[in-house]
Amino acid sequence: MPAERGTVAVCADPTPALDPETARAWFGDRAARVAVFDCTHSLLLPTDPGPTWYLLRGAQAEAARALLERAGATLQYTEPHLPDPAYALYLYRLDDAASHAGAWRDAGAPEATFGGVATLLGSSGAADIAPGSVTAVYTVWRVEAPPEPLEPLSIFLHLTAPDGFTLATADGLGAPVEAWRAGDVIVQAHRLSAPAPLPDGWQLRAGLYRLAGDQARLRTDAGQDAVTLERVMHTSQ
Repeated sequence: MPAERGTVAVCADPTPALDPETARAWFGDRAARVAVFDCTHSLLLPTDPGPTWYLLRGAQAEAARALLERAGATLQYTEPHLPDPAYALYLYRLDDAASHAGAWRDAGAPEATFGGVATLLGSSGAADIAPGSVTAVYTVWRVEAPPEPLEPLSIFLHLTAPDGFTLATADGLGAPVEAWRAGDVIVQAHRLSAPAPLPDGWQLRAGLYRLAGDQARLRTDAGQDAVTLERVMHTSQ
């Protein structure tokens, strides 16, 4: 166990997973905070001072490795589990985690705050979308304030035709609002399946919506319920 006091980020999926209580017991008073997220679809970058320790098992580490290494995290410890590799342990370290959001932000990406809850800082990967392909597009969000009362939210990422008709969707949020603190950064990986052919002028739009009730979209101060991440006027079919 590390000597420094910091944040412990525990991956919840795929199983087998470590429950937060076990992680807290292992780290003791060195765990200033324990946060749970889905490392197969997202990366939580806590704002808390000190290092963030990412505690993973087996396939979780394989799923999260690319995101962790892109952020600059380093593998500090691994313990093989010979009877079942799924139970092997991996411990990554990332200092000043929330400051690494720029690794997924293309130049000139828009910023917009939805419902006073979270700000879309930018994205990457949109320019790689091609007809008939599956592309990983990343959206980057800064938590402004967890919703009150707490309610489940989701990010939407929609590929649309110029007239707004939806061609493909890749919604999701791998860091539940129960884990949020103001200043945290969330990187969400969206796997978008683009149809072929793609019309000239397709757009990629993103925003936040409530999962419960009428699934209403949160709006910006300007009244928008989505922002355009990418607009392509010409495509090669």
